[in-house]
Amino acid sequence: MTEAVSLVHPLAFSPDEVFQHFVDPELLVRWFYPEGCKPERAILEPRIGGLFAVDMKTVDDLTLSVRGQVLELSFNTRLL
Repeated sequence: MTEAVSLVHPLAFSPDEVFQHFVDPELLVRWFYPEGCKPERAILEPRIGGLFAVDMKTVDDLTLSVRGQVLELSFNTRLL
């Protein structure tokens, strides 16, 4: 099943710091999850064609997984 997920997290960081929070798995799991979930792991390959994967648990102990592929990458400015 594919569903859209929207996350809103105000960040008081520089663009460089925000970018690092997207490409460093240890930083990503600190904030990239919807309310009611806890992150379990993240895999990020910051290169064109690289894997983007985040697994999290819900309060009901269900596993949610987000998977994708890096389509565009310009360090510190663009990650798609």
